Amino acid sequence: MNKTELFSYVLKSMILSGIFFGYYFLFLKNTIYHVYNRFYLLASMALSLAIPFFKLSMFSITEEQAAGAKQVLIYLTQLPASPVQEENIAWEIIVMTTISSLFVCYLVYSVLRIFRLKAMNSHTQMGEFTFIETDLDEAPFSFFSNLFWKKSISIEDESGQKILKHELAHIRERHSWDRLFSQIICSVFWMNPFNWFIQKELQNIHEFIADREAVGAGEVDAFAKMLLQTYYGNHFLNPSHSFYYSSIKRRIIMLTISQSPKYAYLRKVAVLPMLAFIFGLILYPIKRAKTKA
Repeated sequence: MNKTELFSYVLKSMILSGIFFGYYFLFLKNTIYHVYNRFYLLASMALSLAIPFFKLSMFSITEEQAAGAKQVLIYLTQLPASPVQEENIAWEIIVMTTISSLFVCYLVYSVLRIFRLKAMNSHTQMGEFTFIETDLDEAPFSFFSNLFWKKSISIEDESGQKILKHELAHIRERHSWDRLFSQIICSVFWMNPFNWFIQKELQNIHEFIADREAVGAGEVDAFAKMLLQTYYGNHFLNPSHSFYYSSIKRRIIMLTISQSPKYAYLRKVAVLPMLAFIFGLILYPIKRAKTKA
């Protein structure tokens, strides 16, 4: 893949992820379809990377358009927009790759730090998860089957029990795989802003799912009090976890929503015409090529 093809691929991926996120923002955001939304957002990130490998008639990009995309990426990497010959070193690609490498290194560091914390603190196997006591400020949080618990929080009282149920929900639903997958994509394709928006919403969905499992009927007030008293968030994989911390107010509002919104069925099936249109763009050039042959 040469430089022009790379810039074309990135531009196509941005367009597709923007379309997917736009549908989510218009029809699915702040609805109670948490499981549906979770897998829709994961599929959006994956498809926005896979579909540009096909030749889409709508997304056929000329050399002039690719040059324009190149200038945008140059701006993002803060390089001077001076013309660079194809045979010379593509400094903008070097900068993009360097930034991606730094994000990936930070992600690897974060994962290794978690396992180092596990090795440094006492841990007990408790059925489906490993209970690890720590004084870390970010605790409690879970990572795969590991539950890091802050020593200052009592596991016996009501708030402690709700936090425990919340974190066990993250473990049972395997949310760590989602976070790792989305963070890898954001790290490598950091120049696509829609990836970061989708990742943020995916983290919110994780919290909504875990909150629902942790809160019983009529216990929203008690859970809201627990949220205000305890800071925890499962955002240790993010370079700026405070920016992506799920809003407590939004989480409480989502807990009070018990009914499906209007046109619930249409909100879900509205994705089908969008997918049919996108895949139609893929199949049409292939069919036309076969006809010519």
